[in-house]
Amino acid sequence: MIIQSSSINMSSQYRLIKEYSLKESLRIELPNANNNDQTDLSKTDKSKSKDKDQETKLSPELRMIKMLLEKLLGKKIKLIKLEDQQDISNQFPKKSANQNPQDNQTIFEYSRNERYYQSEKTEFYVKGVVQTEDGKNIEFSLKLNLNREFTKNQSISIGNAKTKDPLVINFNSGSVQLRDEKFNFDLDSDSQGDQIPFVDGNSGFLAIDLNKDNKINDGKELFGPTTGDGFAELKIYDEDNNDWIDEKDSVYKNLLVWTKSSEGQDSLTEIKKAGIGAIYLGHQSTLFEITDDQNITDGLLKSSGIYISETGTVGTIQQIDLIA
Repeated sequence: MIIQSSSINMSSQYRLIKEYSLKESLRIELPNANNNDQTDLSKTDKSKSKDKDQETKLSPELRMIKMLLEKLLGKKIKLIKLEDQQDISNQFPKKSANQNPQDNQTIFEYSRNERYYQSEKTEFYVKGVVQTEDGKNIEFSLKLNLNREFTKNQSISIGNAKTKDPLVINFNSGSVQLRDEKFNFDLDSDSQGDQIPFVDGNSGFLAIDLNKDNKINDGKELFGPTTGDGFAELKIYDEDNNDWIDEKDSVYKNLLVWTKSSEGQDSLTEIKKAGIGAIYLGHQSTLFEITDDQNITDGLLKSSGIYISETGTVGTIQQIDLIA
């Protein structure tokens, strides 16, 4: 072949993305101190306390937690007792006598999420026409795509705090989505508000108004935050043991779907009026991280089940672990 003339256009594109993120959270809640132990201490005495003296007074459990965290973080940790800081302690209300069982123990929760992502893409494109000496015209085009992706996630989660996993009803047969804004709600029923993300307009929390005040007051009126297993809590109400919550079960008429408008206005709807005919108690693990547009974790999807609507269609009910 002898090329007499040609017209060739070539182009290429290259893209390389590297992302790294590290997110750590630590929560330690100490049991309420006995006020009688502090009656002989003056502010001056407290200010002169040495770190070494404080550490020797730590409980064996708290001392172990401190050592573990120092190993994980590679840093020395200085613990400050809140009751020794009068200005700080006055900002926290005393807990009532009606406390959770966890209030009498040290609550410790540490999580570390590390993510590395790399994406590389090359595109090569060529288009042209060639005329040979013997009069042939050859038109051609070629496109070559090369791409690769790599993601590495490492997660550590340790502690003795119970998870807070409410059940969510989805109306669009899809999966739960969370809003960007946070709302104040006492999810763990400790008389103190938590900043939690609320589900979007296509979903709502399954709830029960225990005190009949037409509002959801805390996590005890949801299914999951108290025990960490909303499906098991719902199972208690399955009176005929058919693995369904339906109109044969007396709790059915008391179940509600709790939703919020875009303006934050609460709404409670009976599940029958919401079109939910029966909720199946079987479920499967469907672990999935729910993140915002900055890849910050707002919640963790734990498991999924189904419900049957009054019209015969199928929707999903899911348990999510909210990040407060």
